[in-house]
Amino acid sequence: MARPGLIGRGLFYLLFGLLALDLAFGSNDSSQGAVERVATAPFGRFLLIGLTAALVSLVVWKVLQAVAGDPVEGNEATDRAKYAMKALTYAGLAATSVALLIANWDSSSSSSQSSESGDTQQQATATVLGWPGGQWLVVIGGIVIVGFAAFELYKQAVEAEFMQRLDTTSLDESTRKGVEWSGRAGYGGKAIITAVIGVLLAVAGLQHDPDETEGLSGALRDLADSGWGTVLLMFIGAGLFLFAAFSFIEATYRRTT
Repeated sequence: MARPGLIGRGLFYLLFGLLALDLAFGSNDSSQGAVERVATAPFGRFLLIGLTAALVSLVVWKVLQAVAGDPVEGNEATDRAKYAMKALTYAGLAATSVALLIANWDSSSSSSQSSESGDTQQQATATVLGWPGGQWLVVIGGIVIVGFAAFELYKQAVEAEFMQRLDTTSLDESTRKGVEWSGRAGYGGKAIITAVIGVLLAVAGLQHDPDETEGLSGALRDLADSGWGTVLLMFIGAGLFLFAAFSFIEATYRRTT
């Protein structure tokens, strides 16, 4: 399940890289998310079938890691909790992909379904904001996401910890270095986007406004609307492409023990 799951992760971030570049070069259609754009592309149904199957594989793999541990990434309770959180995250993405796939079998319902899927995160944040102390839970959640982004930036983009998961003995030195730098740059771009999402979530909590909450697509759109966002979007798009490429590489060279 790991190898098709990693391919699914690569496809997902490839889509967001394309979305980042599309927004950087002045796309007039910024209302759709990356997965929604697949649905409206030529042969979108077939692309969605592939993406959905790969994302489901990714979810199953993360659930298996949470239950049984992982011989490469660890078996500790903290590791299993990390796998479980990732399983929940990817399950949300897979659910969106499944919903869009179902909606696009009936073209008349696709636009409404896409709109509903785009509001899910705002609805969830609004629910939490309505709890006692919910405002501060949202703020703390945003801070935790920013902290995770900083941690991942250091461990992966700086220390290249991801190389421990790969068996690169069959690669020559120059190819191995290329793999390493694609991973560093890819994790860097991913960490920046994650940090932006965390900041937006914290702002939503401080302002008590769930409309300020954004996912990956929303974070890219916010960057596109800022004065300095175009250049940053180009770098982020390149970074997400490299992270997608690294995901495909990991699917090939990931160690099993």
